[in-house]
Amino acid sequence: MQAREYSLAFRGGTFSIIDDRNGKRLCGLRFLGLNLQELVARMGRPKVIVRSGRKLDGELMRDPAELLRN
Repeated sequence: MQAREYSLAFRGGTFSIIDDRNGKRLCGLRFLGLNLQELVARMGRPKVIVRSGRKLDGELMRDPAELLRN
């Protein structure tokens, strides 16, 4: 996903695929036939950085050092 400039993030409380070039939401995981519970079971709980000023929005941390930079 990173190579194609996409990432996972919460937008409006929904776990979504985001276009990193413009920050816009492309689709929710349900559109792809996935749900958060399945992903947590496969990959573990997500580490999320809350974005202030935007209700129910957050970005997934790619590595723990990211928390120190933000």
